[in-house]
Amino acid sequence: MSVTIYDVAKRAKVSPSWVSWALRDHPRAQEIRQETRDRIRNAAQELGYLKNRSATTIRTGFNASTVALLSTENAHPQGNFSLLTRLNALGYELRFYSLGEQKKAFEEILANQLRYVICKIPVQDARVQVAEFCRANGIRAVFLGAGTVGMGYPAFAVDTRREMRQLTNRLFSLGHTEIALLCGVHRYCATELRHRGYLDAFREHGREADPEMMLCDEYSTRSFLHFVERKRPTALACIDGLLATRALNDLIRHGVHVPDEISILAITGIDVPPSILTIGRFTEPEGISEQNALEFLFSGKCSAPLTEDGLQLKLESVYHPGETEAPPPRKIPRYRNLQTNDIFRKTSA
Repeated sequence: MSVTIYDVAKRAKVSPSWVSWALRDHPRAQEIRQETRDRIRNAAQELGYLKNRSATTIRTGFNASTVALLSTENAHPQGNFSLLTRLNALGYELRFYSLGEQKKAFEEILANQLRYVICKIPVQDARVQVAEFCRANGIRAVFLGAGTVGMGYPAFAVDTRREMRQLTNRLFSLGHTEIALLCGVHRYCATELRHRGYLDAFREHGREADPEMMLCDEYSTRSFLHFVERKRPTALACIDGLLATRALNDLIRHGVHVPDEISILAITGIDVPPSILTIGRFTEPEGISEQNALEFLFSGKCSAPLTEDGLQLKLESVYHPGETEAPPPRKIPRYRNLQTNDIFRKTSA
C-alpha cells in the first residue's frame, strides 16, 4: 500500500495540510518553521513517500518536483553528483542541460512546466540570458559560481578574486617574487576575476606585475616551455587545477624539478585531476554554496548574508598544502632547450 500525506503527518506529528504545503513548496509553507519543514521532508523520505507529480502540476500550473540544471560539459562531475544527491534527498529530480543546449533547455523547461532552475554556466552572457528567460516566465532560479546576474537572482560563490589574491600572497610569503600567472583565455567570469586577484596581490606588495609573466592564451606545451626558458619564473599561480596539472606534467617530463626550481599553486574544484605530485591548492568550502543556493531556491531566503548586488561573497577558501610548493631556489636555473629535453624520450631511446 502506498504511503500518503496522512502517514507522513502522523510520523512528523503535524497536520496533513502542513505536509502538503511543505512537500510542494506552497507559499503558505513559509508559515511553518524551517525545522518543522525539515522534519516533514525527513519523515517523507523515511517512509518512502512519493507525491503525485502530475496532480501537483495540474493544481499549480508548475512541475515543482523537477529541477533543471544548466552547466558546462566539462564541469566537475563530483560537484554535479553532489547537487543531484542533495536534490534527491529533498525529493526532487534533476534534469541536466549543457551550455550548447541552452535553446533546447528553454523549450523543455516551458514544455514540462518546470518551476526551478539552477545555472552553473560560467559565461556571463549566457547567465544573463538564463536570468532573462526565467524572469519572463516566472521561474525561480539561482546561480552557482562567479559572475553576477541581477534581476532578483542571486549567485552563490566564493570571492574568487580574493581567492587568487590569497594564493599569490602565499607564494610571496614563501619568498617568491618571480611569480607567473597561468591564466588561459578569458572566456569565463572566474578567469577575469582571478586575473585581477593576481594583480591585487602584487599591488599589496608594492610591485607592478610584469605583463609578460601572465599567460592568457590557449595552453600549449611548446609555448609554455618557451616561456619558462625565457622568463624563468620561480612560481606559477594557476587559475584552475587542469592548467596546473598540465604545467606540472610538462615541467617534470622535460627535466624541470618541482618544487625545487618552480613551485606551483592552483585554485581547484573539489575533485582534482590526478598528477605525479599533490598540487598545493585553494578550494571552495565543500557544499556550502550548494546548500545556501538550494535553501534560497526553495524558500526565497538563506542563512548566509548576501551582498547588495545579490552575489554571496562571504565564503572563505580552504587552503590545502601540497608537494608542489617550496621557497625559491637560491640560484635561478638557466633552462636551455626544454622542448627537446624530454627525459622520457631519452630513457626509451
